[in-house]
Amino acid sequence: MKILVIDEDEFLAENLCQFLKFNNNIQARYVSSNKEAIQLISQNQFDLILTDIQITNSIHDNWLLQIGDINPGQKMIIISSYPIPKEIELCEKLNIIGYFEKPFDN
Repeated sequence: MKILVIDEDEFLAENLCQFLKFNNNIQARYVSSNKEAIQLISQNQFDLILTDIQITNSIHDNWLLQIGDINPGQKMIIISSYPIPKEIELCEKLNIIGYFEKPFDN
């Protein structure tokens, strides 16, 4: 399984990836910017994306919708201290299968 973690909190993202790799033999990597994330998603197929909603210097407020444009039906889990905006939560392009409020334990 290939998982991409998108979060500016590099400590959280790195630890989450290490946990996934060690305990579940998963290929996991993280990026800290939406620009990097969009580039990776354009070039790779991921089984799951774990992402925060609020990323500094986002191209636009609804940058997650770009993921739906690139890969419709992409499974995503939101990890954030912000509520999911209705336009994101209800978007048919996004397959959001879970939400975890920060902070949380791996």
